[in-house]
Amino acid sequence: MASTGYAGLWSGAFIAPWDWRRRNKRTIIVGASSIPIDAQELLLGSALLSDPPSPECLIKGTVDLNGERIYHLPGQLSYGQIDMTKKPGERWFCSEAEAEATGWRKAAR
Repeated sequence: MASTGYAGLWSGAFIAPWDWRRRNKRTIIVGASSIPIDAQELLLGSALLSDPPSPECLIKGTVDLNGERIYHLPGQLSYGQIDMTKKPGERWFCSEAEAEATGWRKAAR
């Protein structure tokens, strides 16, 4: 008789690695026979956030057409025009140090 229970990695909800890179609101979450109701929010995290995750995390990280990762601070010229729900790869940062440590550069203006 086959077991319906999952063990190890397969016992929890997860996103396949090839889907993780391009995750968005339609990303399929697989794994557990019963996926927790908050799995999408937990697993997709900042991929779903059009608003900052907290009041301290207001730095917007965007990816330009050349794939360059650039962060924008509140008060910079283009900050207010950036829509955080339009492009993959966008994310929020809580500090400039965090952004730079993960390979992003500050916007020129």
